[in-house]
Amino acid sequence: MAGGESFQVTAADLVAHAGHLDQIAGDLAMAKQAGETTRPGPEAYGRLCVIVPSVLGHLHSTLVEGIGAAVDSVRDTAARVRSAADNYRESDDGSSARFNRIRSPG
Repeated sequence: MAGGESFQVTAADLVAHAGHLDQIAGDLAMAKQAGETTRPGPEAYGRLCVIVPSVLGHLHSTLVEGIGAAVDSVRDTAARVRSAADNYRESDDGSSARFNRIRSPG
């Protein structure tokens, strides 16, 4: 980082953030499930508007698929954040062990 800028990462904060992402993924999954179960029937708009359910059905399917992709993406991000937390934790533990060996040799 340029100019002495720095940042601090706490593995526990990353794990907490991943938990929030899991909650969001759960909410999105619920929205997807609701979208899958609520579709207007062919008679929903009367006989004069026969094309409307077909057009809306296609749009509805596209939206439900998009929500499903969002669920997968958010869950993947949560897993990657947890992996990053594990990497930070392992790095911190390794550094701590090295410093402890320096402090008390033998």
